Amino acid sequence: MTGTGWRERLAGLLPGREQRFVRRVSRELLDLYRAVLARHAGLRGRDLYRQIVIARKRVDPDSADALLGQAEESYAMWPTPRALTFRDVVHFIAVSEFLGSHDDTPWIHENVRHEVETLIPHHL
Repeated sequence: MTGTGWRERLAGLLPGREQRFVRRVSRELLDLYRAVLARHAGLRGRDLYRQIVIARKRVDPDSADALLGQAEESYAMWPTPRALTFRDVVHFIAVSEFLGSHDDTPWIHENVRHEVETLIPHHL
């Protein structure tokens, strides 16, 4: 492996890259939450999250519902089933977008839940 290859490989292993990415996505989704809520003031919970996913991912309502189902399955079903939260949605989108944009990384190395919880208020 060349010197550049080693540097790129090490950069992928260093902490921080995942956290920075998740912080950026969290801030973007929080801004989008506010914008969608301003346009659709009566929406709450899953209906609001669906509109946010449609706006972020540019998908149809069925695809947005599928993504929300995946987020719910990933974060809201274990250890005790509970209602899906905006934090769950942000966490799922941030992780899936990170993995989708970093083909060299098959998984997240850091626990990025803290990043989401720091930026996304729990009541949303």
